[in-house]
Amino acid sequence: MKRIKDNYLLYLIFLVALFFRFYNFPTRYGFDYDAMRDSLITHYIVNNFVFPLIGPPVSVGNFTFGPWYYYLLALGEFIFRSPFSPWIVISLLSLGEIYIFYRIGKELENKWLGYIYAVLLAVSASQIILATGLSNPNLVPFFASTALLIFIIIVKRKFSPWLYVLFGFILGMGILAHYQMAGYMLLPLSAIVYKRTKWLQCSLLFILGFVIVLLPLIVVNILTHGQLFSAVLAYLLHGSSNVIYIPNSWKIYLIGFWSSFWPSTLGLPYSIGLVSLLFTCIVFIILLIKKKLQPALLIILFVFLLNFIYFRFYQGERTAYYTYYLQPFIFLFFGYALYTLSLIQKIYAFSIIIILLCIILMTLQSFSLLSPAPSQIAYMSLAHTLTRQYQKRNIILYSCKSTQLYRTEGLVFALQTMKIKGSETPIKLGIQSDLLDKLCSEVSSITTDTYKNKLGTFRFVDISNMNDTMLYKKGWVLVNEKKIYNAITQWWYPNADAYPELRKN
Repeated sequence: MKRIKDNYLLYLIFLVALFFRFYNFPTRYGFDYDAMRDSLITHYIVNNFVFPLIGPPVSVGNFTFGPWYYYLLALGEFIFRSPFSPWIVISLLSLGEIYIFYRIGKELENKWLGYIYAVLLAVSASQIILATGLSNPNLVPFFASTALLIFIIIVKRKFSPWLYVLFGFILGMGILAHYQMAGYMLLPLSAIVYKRTKWLQCSLLFILGFVIVLLPLIVVNILTHGQLFSAVLAYLLHGSSNVIYIPNSWKIYLIGFWSSFWPSTLGLPYSIGLVSLLFTCIVFIILLIKKKLQPALLIILFVFLLNFIYFRFYQGERTAYYTYYLQPFIFLFFGYALYTLSLIQKIYAFSIIIILLCIILMTLQSFSLLSPAPSQIAYMSLAHTLTRQYQKRNIILYSCKSTQLYRTEGLVFALQTMKIKGSETPIKLGIQSDLLDKLCSEVSSITTDTYKNKLGTFRFVDISNMNDTMLYKKGWVLVNEKKIYNAITQWWYPNADAYPELRKN
């Protein structure tokens, strides 16, 4: 009973986190390309009880991520039985990350540091955005945080063989969700070097956990005669085939990137965020000088600095979804800096005010994220319009080449949520470009309907009079769950029923 009372504050934090993640459910879920692709694939996996061996394609080479992302989403749909189950899974993992950070705080210091971490993650706008989105990089913060917790436990406690297996498994899950997490491999290496005892046994146990996660890709690599891992090796040796010029220097990196990335991650106003960055740096410099950083935190700081330097020389764009692996470090360091400030007895009241002010500012920023997603409203409205126009008829959608693929998938998903089963002959509708540029060959006996909304202009062409073979030759691509599933997860299989146009990075 005493333990329950002690955790009242943690329960309150979770209630706040639940509010920010599930308020206006499910209208806050955006219908962007990755979300539509992955939700349709998840539905196909559940409805047909199939399990892919690969995950989404990467954008830098001819290889893929692992399939565990789809397994997790499918598990969620088996449990919740909702078209929006994939988003629910991501939101629940976001809640799990809050608890993981609470445990990190308790392991490093005590429950009060854990509370600071938990509340920061509960109200941060960046974490709320991640929790209401759907894409494989959205899993990275959860697995990165869990890896940090396991590392801290390994450093601070006695040897546990199963903990090293779990460490390998969690890092494998995170890395195969998105390869940006590869820098976290420095954590097990550092742990083994620091502990020194049973280093060979620890290494083998970690490798065992990692290989378990890697098994599906190993199978695919065997079936493709080494094609998958050869593509990975080619990227590591020669870089991406999609090279673009990105202006870069230490000045651009520090002032242009980090001065905005740090505040946006915490969810603080720009000027306050810069102050928090400077404050955190000063606190850790002082702790380093006074040698008051415990070994686990000191090693994590070292691993972060190596990742920090590596990212400076990264050749690609520093878009938000490539930086998710850095976010746990920011919360870890900033929360610890706030906790350190609260330990100074002479300014204890002032430090509490500072902590509360940060939480209030972060919360105010997050209230702007509670509105419904415009993309979902637009797609659902258009789907309702089409179902009214073609009453009692199933609508089969085609994309004009791959130019309208992202919009076609969104409409396919919106129509599926309505669960309409028509009794008459289905109607085939093709979606063309906003401009009547004739990307697809003209078809006979066409009728055209044009709808305008916030997403642009949808031009529908009735192509019911042609079979799929003829349509494909003229540039039309059938878009449904099966085609998307095969295009993404079965592309390596010679007899897969998939259009190459649908395998889009």
